[in-house]
Amino acid sequence: MEETTEQDKIQIQYFQLYASDFLMYKNLLTNDELIEVIEAISIYCLFNKKKEFENEYQKAFYDKLINSSDKNKQNYLIKIQNGRKGGRPPKNLNETEKKPIGYEQVNLNETETKPKRNQYNIIEDNRIEYNKKENNIKEKINDVESLPENLEPIKPIDPYTSDLIEKVFEIYSKECNNLCPLGGYARKNRSLREAISDYMYQTNNDIDYFTSICIKANELKIIADKKIDLKMILNCYEGIDNGKYIKTEAEEWSVNDLFKKEV
Repeated sequence: MEETTEQDKIQIQYFQLYASDFLMYKNLLTNDELIEVIEAISIYCLFNKKKEFENEYQKAFYDKLINSSDKNKQNYLIKIQNGRKGGRPPKNLNETEKKPIGYEQVNLNETETKPKRNQYNIIEDNRIEYNKKENNIKEKINDVESLPENLEPIKPIDPYTSDLIEKVFEIYSKECNNLCPLGGYARKNRSLREAISDYMYQTNNDIDYFTSICIKANELKIIADKKIDLKMILNCYEGIDNGKYIKTEAEEWSVNDLFKKEV
């Protein structure tokens, strides 16, 4: 009589059956033969009782499941044995703690002096972040399989170095004297410069079209009871161009009263 080991006493509630194995043996065995193997491996997992098969395909399938179950039992037994050993041994309170080699002792009372970030650092960080966006757009442009001859795709302008950005500021200051003036920080505003770059990309860098929009916006003065600024022109240029925001005669008096100069 074979000696019963500790592993043999372990019961597991599952066995591993790979899809590839199941499909292969499904074509080699009948449904009854397949169910017989599944029943036999289930009994082995729970009660450690093996069955002998005369059919070579049943035997091969069963042996494969047995080996897999034995590995699962062995892994489970190792976890049990490790648990019996207990956790980490108690720490000796009398023992002086050794400091790790290679680490410098830090005085927590000393405050670390960090270099101040000037305007140049901020602009450089913004440039790096924008270049990432630009590279993503360039990858999309390169994905285009074919373009008409002698036609190059419009590429986004650099919001920090392009002369078109400064041209937009210049045109707005010249043509939009009735609108919100540009503040002192406007030309350095990151979101505004990137919004201009996106607008120019959408309108194919047509600076004359931008000039015509500014002239119409200067006559319009407000949108939804808010005085127009450069950011609003960039976001609402299509509505300004097609007259979406023009007030009716009944509403015109409120606009004139809003901008009436005091004598």
